[in-house]
Amino acid sequence: MKPLALASALAPAALALSALAAPLAAQTKWTVDDNGPADFASVQVAIDTVAAGDVLLIKPGSYGAVVVHKSMTLLGSPTAARPSFASLDFLNIERFDALHLETQALAVTNVSAHSLLDDCIATTTETRFDNCADVAIANSRFEPASQDVQGLNALSFANCGYVQIVNSTVLGGPGLGSMIVFAGGIGGAGIALDQTQLLLVSSTVRGGAGQTLVLIPPFPGKGGDALVVGAGSSAEVRGSSFDLLAGGQNNVGQPSAGTAFAIRAQNGGTAVTSGVTATGGFNGPVTSVAARPYLEWSGAGGPGSSRQLTLYGPSASVGVLLLATDAFLDKGFAATYGAPLLVHPGTIFLTAGVAVLGQNSGNGPTYGIPAGNSLAGVSFFAQAAVLNGSTISATNGAEVILSF
Repeated sequence: MKPLALASALAPAALALSALAAPLAAQTKWTVDDNGPADFASVQVAIDTVAAGDVLLIKPGSYGAVVVHKSMTLLGSPTAARPSFASLDFLNIERFDALHLETQALAVTNVSAHSLLDDCIATTTETRFDNCADVAIANSRFEPASQDVQGLNALSFANCGYVQIVNSTVLGGPGLGSMIVFAGGIGGAGIALDQTQLLLVSSTVRGGAGQTLVLIPPFPGKGGDALVVGAGSSAEVRGSSFDLLAGGQNNVGQPSAGTAFAIRAQNGGTAVTSGVTATGGFNGPVTSVAARPYLEWSGAGGPGSSRQLTLYGPSASVGVLLLATDAFLDKGFAATYGAPLLVHPGTIFLTAGVAVLGQNSGNGPTYGIPAGNSLAGVSFFAQAAVLNGSTISATNGAEVILSF
């Protein structure tokens, strides 16, 4: 089936964005500002008070420790400083969306439906996702701070059905040499998987550095692996030569306690990589294949601005973009098209043909974002089908959430 035919089979008649605005913007919106007029001064009080499904428009400020115990949307403004938190815990909920936030600690536990973390920063501690059905992470940065001989993993996933990470930076925590226990440091992993399926796209992932304790003789450190694929897990990595998987390093000129790998697949875990640069090599069942297509949104995305939906892949191939108003997860689709179906067929409202320029050269249409905050909290979902010779391949999904 050609991509145009595939798009036709999946998509109803195209709808204008303006026609979608009223039903999509029905969520109730509340403002939060710790230092100014707003509906609430505290994010936690707002969460405790408003209804599930509501949207919080959070102004820059410091909001302490917050537990999100209802399905809802937390938005910072891409045109302002990120609201900051001591910790963010999403706990025992159906879904959440979070945009343009910064937190020292982040934990997501028992989330049963598709959820998005976009343009967020997590520092200081390991970020953990446990028992989550369908997680999308985009345009975010995870970098735990130095704390001990054993560096912290930047991102850990356990018992997560499907995880997609796009255009993000993930840096494992460094392990510090210690005069107390006379040991070199062991860097944390960039990403660690347990019973989880991952699609990693257009991202940089590094293991943490392992600091050698320089004595006579020295106590060697060991860098962390960039990606550890553990029991019951699989990972696919897509991107360009500008994207990097790299094992962590130890002190220049000092001995190392062992090799830090770009990908370590162990205990039955498997991985596939295509198109990206990898330093440190692979350990375990890791397969390198021809570069596969991928998709991402470019631009900051404040009201009145624009976002480009950018497709990458084999040059001279042809792509069809599918835009929808709801997410979907059909893993069976991957057996034929190389990736799950990630946009809901019944909500596709627009299709667009795109010439694919190359794995390192993106191409695609630009979409204007309405001024004002009437659509704050509304998400749009995209995926592409790419025809290369006689082969049709599906890209990753790409999601954009509108803010204020």
